[in-house]
Amino acid sequence: MGDGLCKLCGTGTETIIHALRDCPKVKEVLEMARVPTTVVNATQNSIKEWIMAATDQLLMEGLSKSVALLWNIWNHRNKLVHEEEMQDAREVVNLTTLLQEEYDRANETKKNPLTIIKQEPRWRKPIGDTIKLTVDVAFNIHIWAATFGIVARDMDSFVLTRKASMLERRHTLEIFEAYAFQEGVMMALDKGWQHVVLEGDVINIVHRLANPDLKLSTPAAILKATNQRLQSDPGIKIHYVRREANRVAHSLSKWVMENNAHIRFQLDHPEFILSSVMHDAIND
Repeated sequence: MGDGLCKLCGTGTETIIHALRDCPKVKEVLEMARVPTTVVNATQNSIKEWIMAATDQLLMEGLSKSVALLWNIWNHRNKLVHEEEMQDAREVVNLTTLLQEEYDRANETKKNPLTIIKQEPRWRKPIGDTIKLTVDVAFNIHIWAATFGIVARDMDSFVLTRKASMLERRHTLEIFEAYAFQEGVMMALDKGWQHVVLEGDVINIVHRLANPDLKLSTPAAILKATNQRLQSDPGIKIHYVRREANRVAHSLSKWVMENNAHIRFQLDHPEFILSSVMHDAIND
């Protein structure tokens, strides 16, 4: 690994245990992925001892997911070193979920027509009379606050409406994301649009919306209620897309987080998202 400092944090000595557990940037990923605190803050000095000591807890959380998470953390470091690309914690967690979900799908035959997994490198305008809603959440792990942004556009890339707001109650990231998707579905239903595609870059939420047999938990309850609304309105479809295809909603949610504001507007194009809207329209 070399004798220098950690490439992610720039302060710790670059060892394997630092790269996979002790680096502050890695701890942020582990905490966001809800790895048990006792595992994240363990003190073993070797990676082998750490994994062996954590095995029982990791088995409870899903060992295959934990292995995928560590693999993506290592890729996270390599992307910065070899490609000079810095991924944020949420992207690492989402990539892990994608890998796990693809593994699970390979072992399942049941499919749900409501959801489609897409890997579009950029935003694509909807076809015909379909309305496309993109939804995103901005999360500040230091103050444990979140915002969501929703943008609705038509076949001409015209922005029909947008909504963004703070999510003020203290919740987990998964609950924040579940609320955001619920808001997107409610917007589609309130507007009475006949054909809607709701896109987001949180694959675990997209997949859980397609699963009617959710465990009893707060995010599951939110998603189950949302799923029931989707089942009653076959005109609404849910797609997963990459972050690059979700630029406008991402910019909107970040602006609300930075300005601690609530915002809902329709025909005007605020300056802070205008460039993202134009970029999508020109590059579609």
